[in-house]
Amino acid sequence: VNSAVIFILRHPEPEKIVHVYSHPITELLMTAPAVLVEYFNMLLLPWYVGPTHPTLWVRHPSLALYVPVAVLIVLAVAATHLVRRSREPRIYIFSAIWFGLALAPALNFNQIVTLVQDRYLYTPTFGWCLALAAATVEIALLWPRARRVLAGAIAILLVTNAGAAFHAEWYWHDEIEYN
Repeated sequence: VNSAVIFILRHPEPEKIVHVYSHPITELLMTAPAVLVEYFNMLLLPWYVGPTHPTLWVRHPSLALYVPVAVLIVLAVAATHLVRRSREPRIYIFSAIWFGLALAPALNFNQIVTLVQDRYLYTPTFGWCLALAAATVEIALLWPRARRVLAGAIAILLVTNAGAAFHAEWYWHDEIEYN
């Protein structure tokens, strides 16, 4: 917020700031939820990575706006509930802030080629992994019988992520494969 205020105050022609984007502000605001859901989709379903993603501009209110907004609201409510019940909520708050700040540059839609790109998730993934690891440890401490189930789930997650990384690597193997 401070950066935005300073930018506006120091900009030589503040009235032209609104016209920086090639899309109206309403389209930017309606498209942002779909983009965020697409990034969460890549985190939750690692085999979904690839060079292109089907996220398009949302130009008018429709299901393309309402469904992502509903998904984000459900995720926010669930996360808030889980953080409040946690023994150590600060690690989850830190993880969420890390994720949000690291993903923020990807939400500058005027500076990117496509709306969603895998490379913008490299740094935010740390926040996701930290929260997932903290939740796993917390569950294992609360329910010792769940440790074997958690170990199996982590093993499946690791194998799935390794397979997804191996699959995605072929897209960038060389220029011929990518094109």
